[in-house]
Amino acid sequence: MMSVPVKAFTFDYYPNVPISKTDRRFESKVIEQAILQFQHKVKNKEPGWLFGNCFSTTLNTTVTFHNQGGRPDTYMITGDIDAMWFRDSSAQVWPCISFIPKDGRLKGLIASVINRKTAYILKYPYANAFYYDPAKVGKWAHDLTDMQAGIHGNKQA
Repeated sequence: MMSVPVKAFTFDYYPNVPISKTDRRFESKVIEQAILQFQHKVKNKEPGWLFGNCFSTTLNTTVTFHNQGGRPDTYMITGDIDAMWFRDSSAQVWPCISFIPKDGRLKGLIASVINRKTAYILKYPYANAFYYDPAKVGKWAHDLTDMQAGIHGNKQA
């Protein structure tokens, strides 16, 4: 039996998913420039398209960035659940670390993610996800863990 390689699907064009400037939650000209440089260097258009959409969309849609008490503060959702997960939010800012020397706002963003995580750990060290609203009660409020208001996920019984 002879096999023939088949492509599952392909695009003739790669639709850009721009977020309008008024709807962006956080913007970095340094990141936008890095995306353009990568897209220019890569020969295959699909990875460039995917990288551009994913990298910019993370900053543009999942970040709530502001100052609280004179310190930068960032709440960062994963996208589909309105909660800040420790692991996911770390993975979301990790690609930005190498750009810190060129962008002070990115430095503030990452510092503020650390600030918020510190506050969450001090509030309840066994939780792995928190809500922006510290009074919000999640759907698991009455499970076998000590689910306090403001906690989305908890790992201790």
